[in-house]
Amino acid sequence: VQGVKRDIEAKLLACFNELSIAEVGIVCQSFFKCQEAIGEKKLLHCIVKSLERDAAKGDSVVVGAIAKALRYSRSGQDTSLWQNALAACEPCARNWTPSTVAQVTTLATALKSYYPGLLDSALQHTVEKLTTVRLKEITRTLRAFALFNHDCEGRHLESILQELSSPHRKTEIEAHHHTFVSAVWYLAVIGIYSDGLLAMALNEDRMRGSPKHTDVSFHAEALQSSVQVEHPQYKGPWLSQQTLESLRTERHLMGRDLDQKTTGLVRAERATLEIANRLRARYGDVCHVARALAHHHYPDILLSVEKPGGKLRVSKCKLGHVPTAQEEGSAVSCAIVVHGPGSYSTNSGKLLGIENMKLRQLCRIGFRVIEVPHFLLSQMSRSAFDHWIEQQLQAVQLSAEDPDPCTIK
Repeated sequence: VQGVKRDIEAKLLACFNELSIAEVGIVCQSFFKCQEAIGEKKLLHCIVKSLERDAAKGDSVVVGAIAKALRYSRSGQDTSLWQNALAACEPCARNWTPSTVAQVTTLATALKSYYPGLLDSALQHTVEKLTTVRLKEITRTLRAFALFNHDCEGRHLESILQELSSPHRKTEIEAHHHTFVSAVWYLAVIGIYSDGLLAMALNEDRMRGSPKHTDVSFHAEALQSSVQVEHPQYKGPWLSQQTLESLRTERHLMGRDLDQKTTGLVRAERATLEIANRLRARYGDVCHVARALAHHHYPDILLSVEKPGGKLRVSKCKLGHVPTAQEEGSAVSCAIVVHGPGSYSTNSGKLLGIENMKLRQLCRIGFRVIEVPHFLLSQMSRSAFDHWIEQQLQAVQLSAEDPDPCTIK
């Protein structure tokens, strides 16, 4: 296929205006079945415009094929213009099969593009045909809801929990246990924990020596860590450290703490270090730049704030061996969380679910949280930003009178 791929793409581009939406679907299905990405940028642009124009005319098979091919071909492409095509799909989703809606939703998820109507249709389809929908499609739907922190009716989630716990799913879960682990992780991101599902997911016998589980090694590790933080009443079973380490490959996502010698910083890390350095220049050696939650990739600025005699005092907070902020007297443990460019949906600026989970868990272990979008550093003068961050620290100290941990935005 590689030898004639460019010729095929050139011929398709030359006659594209003559193709119907159904024929575009056949083209996309052919590329996807051959596991070949569409490399010609102009051809991809034509396919996207065709979907945008004729989404309402396409049946489930056609739209599903286009969505799969676009997702497979998105790497290295400018996908900013794809938003209009996804927006055109949103009102049509109710007419498509659950599998097709899942494919379109998966494309939107891959692009981090948030379309509430698309997600609502995906969940409605999934719940209506819950007993026949594959575990893989349930997991895709949960992934989209978790990624975008999308609100949904509790009764729908309750139906999914009951279905995943149903005896008739046992054989499928055993055969595709790695997919089930991801589903339970996405429920955790949403904030839902079920002892029964956790016991099935955190099953060493299913994971040990399984190559499929290496693809979801982060999900397994982050799930177990999150349970310990947010659902301490769960009593096991647990995954051993040996099992967790055996699942890791070079693709396993590992977080890191920062210091001045750390190289290859991404924008969120650069902003975090710059803020920490400004705090140190003003108050002294008063903060850690570390991960209070090991399963979240980027570190935060951890410090302690108090106001003896009405004057703000900042110091290092004491971190114990267990993930709980230690407060003494009137001091308040604070976490400054920098949201990088990847923390938001690309089309709406909505904070993603994994970021909300991090804020929720930091509050759970006793931190007051200050959120800082990465772009504030470039939008504000140094003096204005330093004044702003001091105001946030003042607000954190005042919030100590509130019995519930809070987030300062």
